Amino acid sequence: MAGDVVSRKHRRRRDFTCHKPHAGQDFVISLAGLKGTPEGAMAKPTPGPGVVSISDFKFGPETVVVSKGQTITWHNTDSSPHQVTITGPKAQRSSIALKGQTTQLTLADAGIYDYICGLHPAMKGKIEVRE
Repeated sequence: MAGDVVSRKHRRRRDFTCHKPHAGQDFVISLAGLKGTPEGAMAKPTPGPGVVSISDFKFGPETVVVSKGQTITWHNTDSSPHQVTITGPKAQRSSIALKGQTTQLTLADAGIYDYICGLHPAMKGKIEVRE
């Protein structure tokens, strides 16, 4: 009887026809387009102006100094996702960055901006935008 059940399952699977464009792909292969750092690999951001590393649930450097209109790039080297969230009157959020991914913001006005991780509010940093 158990053999009959297995045989019916296999028969159903062979008879199934998918109409979607990814029908011939395995699910894991379909996920291959996701960006990020492979398990066990370490993301290595290139240091430079406007570059912040996210590591061990900290922003480094804690204060980043940029010119008006300069893009700031955060590199996430943690296994946990992070989201840069500027607090205060000119609040804005970045996209969520998974391990090995980057996220960016550009600030047009000079000033000091406090920010946190929108997913881990204990993580804090500062952006100083100069003329």
